[in-house]
Amino acid sequence: MDKKRIFYGLSFVLFVVTLVLWFTVDAIVSKNSANSTITFMSITFGDEVTFLGLLTVGMKFSFLNFLVLPLALAATALAAFKVIQKPKKKKKKAQSSKLAAFGLFIFGIAVAVLVLLVRNLAVLTHDGLLDNFKLTTSAIILAILTGVAGLSAVAAEII
Repeated sequence: MDKKRIFYGLSFVLFVVTLVLWFTVDAIVSKNSANSTITFMSITFGDEVTFLGLLTVGMKFSFLNFLVLPLALAATALAAFKVIQKPKKKKKKAQSSKLAAFGLFIFGIAVAVLVLLVRNLAVLTHDGLLDNFKLTTSAIILAILTGVAGLSAVAAEII
């Protein structure tokens, strides 16, 4: 197996893991109580979350938080295409391969930045309700994985 396919395969696997984690892990947690968490789905598509029966946080659809999904799906598809692509002529392969690696790098960095800014990009019904919340460790790990996925695509072209 070619070294490039191994790195693109790693990129593909990491983007798939990113998508799975986005749907399963919590995005933000309250600084006061570890039991008060909000998921990526709730922040992106809007939801009303009640904490300890006292505080209700209302959220609306957030387009910038939604942008994580199409970017991660596009990156996953592009990485899968690069893994199954058959070798072509030398000159055309070099140009398209470098462009794909650059695209995967940009997708990875964009998704990582959007995941890290999830709290700031939330659209709330009342201002200032998420000031007492911080990113969870799993959200930070998700951002790191997407950055590594983008970097592995660049490594495929460098090595």
